[in-house]
Amino acid sequence: MGIDSALTGKRGVCLPFTDYCEPVVSSAAQFQAMFAVAVDLGKRQCWKYLEFRGGETFLESEQPSERHYGHTLDLTVGPNKIFAGLRDSNRRNIRKAEREHIDVSISASPDTLKAFRRLNTLTRRDHGLPPSPVIFFNSFMTTSSRRIWGLLSWPRSLEFL
Repeated sequence: MGIDSALTGKRGVCLPFTDYCEPVVSSAAQFQAMFAVAVDLGKRQCWKYLEFRGGETFLESEQPSERHYGHTLDLTVGPNKIFAGLRDSNRRNIRKAEREHIDVSISASPDTLKAFRRLNTLTRRDHGLPPSPVIFFNSFMTTSSRRIWGLLSWPRSLEFL
């Protein structure tokens, strides 16, 4: 996805809102072909750089410009063991959400996107960052929802339904 920011300029980024996503390819040749297409698109659209995470096995000779930590959670152990392994504060927050009847819905509606955008803006403000442009969110939903990627998980209180 192409981003045009007044702060960082034009750049290509991997799927928005993902911290890590391995390329969905079956071979190194397929990855190289896909990467070449992305680089070509970046040159045509004057991107300063292309940002993505994953694909290290296909780029062994390259040095990353940044390094990030990843975490893996074994879901096969069951919910009770996962819950027991959480921090006390996380367990308290989950119990509080259960007491307050918080439910999580999956949605691609414009109202959910608007509410998510509002919360994202507040979070970015708290971090001293400017808000993401409206066109970013609209573009994400219109291009991604056709592939079922543009769905938002949304917490809500059952009391107000």
